[in-house]
Amino acid sequence: MVFDLNNIPDQSGKVAIVTGSNVGLGFSTAKYLVLNNAHVIIASRTPKKGLDAVAELKNMKPDAKVEFMQLDLANSDSIRSFANAFIEKRLPLHLLVNNAGIAIVPHSKTVDGYEVTLGTNHLGTYLLTNLLLDTLKKSAPARVVTVSSLIANMAKADLNDVAGRSYENSSMDVYGTSKLYNVMFAQELDSRVRADGVRSFVVQPGVAKSDMLRKTERSGLSTMMKAMKFMMQSTDKGAISTLYAATSDEVLATGPSRMYGPNFMNIGNTEARKIESKDVTATNNKILWEKTQEIVGV
Repeated sequence: MVFDLNNIPDQSGKVAIVTGSNVGLGFSTAKYLVLNNAHVIIASRTPKKGLDAVAELKNMKPDAKVEFMQLDLANSDSIRSFANAFIEKRLPLHLLVNNAGIAIVPHSKTVDGYEVTLGTNHLGTYLLTNLLLDTLKKSAPARVVTVSSLIANMAKADLNDVAGRSYENSSMDVYGTSKLYNVMFAQELDSRVRADGVRSFVVQPGVAKSDMLRKTERSGLSTMMKAMKFMMQSTDKGAISTLYAATSDEVLATGPSRMYGPNFMNIGNTEARKIESKDVTATNNKILWEKTQEIVGV
């Protein structure tokens, strides 16, 4: 049976955190988890948008278990505060969806001194996941699903400057590197926690009408983005790969050795797609993990 939005397994009793879930692909992911009875934490930066998302989901499903918690992945203090606040709830955690990310933004550094794209997409994701690992292990079986992109296949790792401290731009190349790190992180994570009953997966949504692309459209790539609109699928369809990795038992055998994504021209139903980047190796994954660990301190 082809996995689609109509055959998501019942999620009753499951608790999920979805980062960047107030809009776009993250909201679609959260929506279908909620509609299938999961207790979902909307983890996003802006309280009003997060609370609006909660209200919209409760309109769809009045008995929904859904709540907002503030999280800014570009700020390590915010990440630590979020993790501590979640742990204090004494809830289990069966699913962490690392969905939040930024692309092609004006160049800047995070409050911690990292290039903003790498700081948000990789370092922030790494820190959040590691702060929640004990809770995931105690809740096993549990999963971590990290959203990457096909651009990872064309990207290059820079293991001499994982935080991009020396970078002078936040270009598409930097975004590609951050998405490559997502793949490497997902694979290394699985190797470290699989024995504890936690599995890690990596997905890509194809070309979807995400909030990230809308922001990119306002940048210098607006002409290309407008042309791509004709090839874009909805955010609901773009979330299928994430939901597949998050809920289906079919993915357990393959794990993060492949990246789940659309099966036809970056649209359509999901399949396990080959990871093409030659930088994705067990050795490099371990180096990336250890260097990231040194930077963030976890």
